Amino acid sequence: MLSRFKIGTRLALAFGLVSLFLLGTLVAGVVGITVTKDTAQKTLDTDVALASNAAEIQRLALLARRFEKDIFINIDSPERVVDYQQRWATTVEDIQTAFQLGSQIADQESLGALYQQAQNALQGYEEGFMAVYRQIERGSIADTSQANQAFGEHKESIYRLAELADEISLVADSGVNAANEAINAEYRLALWQLCIFAGVALLMAAALAIAITRSIVLPLRRAVEVAQRVAEGDLRHDIVATGRDETTQLLVSMAEMSKELTTLVASLRDSSENVLNGANEIAQGGQELAARTEQQAAALQETASSMEEMTATVRQNSDSTKEADTLAHSASQQMQSGGEEVALSVELMREVTAASLSMNKIVEAIDAIAFQTNILALNASVEAARAGEKGRGFAVVATEVRSLASRSAASASEIRSMLDDTRSKIKLCSDQAERGATTIGETEAMIQRLAMLMAEVSSATREQSSGIEQINTAITEMDSTTQQNSTLVQQSTTAAFSLEEQAGRLRELVASFQIDEAILNKASGHKPAIALSPAVKQAEF
Repeated sequence: MLSRFKIGTRLALAFGLVSLFLLGTLVAGVVGITVTKDTAQKTLDTDVALASNAAEIQRLALLARRFEKDIFINIDSPERVVDYQQRWATTVEDIQTAFQLGSQIADQESLGALYQQAQNALQGYEEGFMAVYRQIERGSIADTSQANQAFGEHKESIYRLAELADEISLVADSGVNAANEAINAEYRLALWQLCIFAGVALLMAAALAIAITRSIVLPLRRAVEVAQRVAEGDLRHDIVATGRDETTQLLVSMAEMSKELTTLVASLRDSSENVLNGANEIAQGGQELAARTEQQAAALQETASSMEEMTATVRQNSDSTKEADTLAHSASQQMQSGGEEVALSVELMREVTAASLSMNKIVEAIDAIAFQTNILALNASVEAARAGEKGRGFAVVATEVRSLASRSAASASEIRSMLDDTRSKIKLCSDQAERGATTIGETEAMIQRLAMLMAEVSSATREQSSGIEQINTAITEMDSTTQQNSTLVQQSTTAAFSLEEQAGRLRELVASFQIDEAILNKASGHKPAIALSPAVKQAEF
């Protein structure tokens, strides 16, 4: 119920109620104190004043009797008698003044009657004393005993005055006692009122404090418990929050945070699994790539060896072509010498035929090497395309190698055609040489043409040798690039293993969180997938 109100509103209501009860307590205390003050003031103004007035009357009455006795004792001293009589008269006037004051203070008819009787007694006493005093002035009374005897009949008045003063004092004392009891009763009533109001205020404050504290502390304790469980990695909890206060808003926020954190942990768990699987695939692909790179490096080394052999063969062909050219020139010169040279020419033609057969085999080998080189260059272009940016230079070299291989194949085909033609012509020349010297001129022309062809073959052979050297250079660069690729593949494999290890640690860290399977299944429907390249997925490097 309290959770429907804001904490500030609750505290304001609580302090308002407590303040209201404290105000009631203050009002009750003020009323009690005021009543007690009024009672005490009335007691001071009436009863205590009457008691004081009665005491003053008694004192003045005694003082008048004293002056009376002083006059009677000093009757033989007129000066003293006059002095004491004046004092007596002043004292009697004071007694009358006290009677008037007491009559004004008295609030009871009985007290008024007592004061009236006291005034009557004082009047009788004054009249009796003045009668005796006048006798003393006339000299009728000359000593103390006569004075006492003459005043004896008037003593009852002063005695009655003393009794009335005592009665007034008793009445005043009873009023003081009654006022004291009233003050005590009012004090007890005010004390009870203060205790009741204070007790109710304390009970109300305690009840409100307990209720408000529970309405604040219990949700906060729940929030602390949830925070501790989240800190321990336990996300399996339901947070039910009702109300509109700040603690409810805190619990709602923590519930949303826990839900989002659960979804995040579930996504991290799935992502860590995907990363781990991807790292495994990358590591396996890296190993396969390393193996294939090593195979490619070995194949390149074999290709380089074959190219070196082919280079040596081409150089040998070039030397043979030069030698054949020299022989052709020599044969042409010797044809002019006569028929004896014909047999030698025929023999040389046979040797040339044999050499052409060898050259034909060499050309076939060159053609085969050019074909293999073309295949290797094609594979190198494919691998360079897969290597991406790093294989761009390698692709250019591979394209150049393919071009040189194509040119070598074309030259070899042309050489083969020329060799076939040369062989047929050499055979024809041999037949013609055998038929007779008449064909020597034609044979010499053929030999000259052959010399020209041999020169072209020599030039083509030089170009082929240069192309093969370029191929050698390209293969060397390919071998170097392959070695670098092998190093990069090893580094990639190492990084993949490191990534796999880190993914394992991430999975262990995420596994420390405990979440609801329902939320996990819900999060699994949207789990992120790690996109792997086709090279990693298919392990085709």
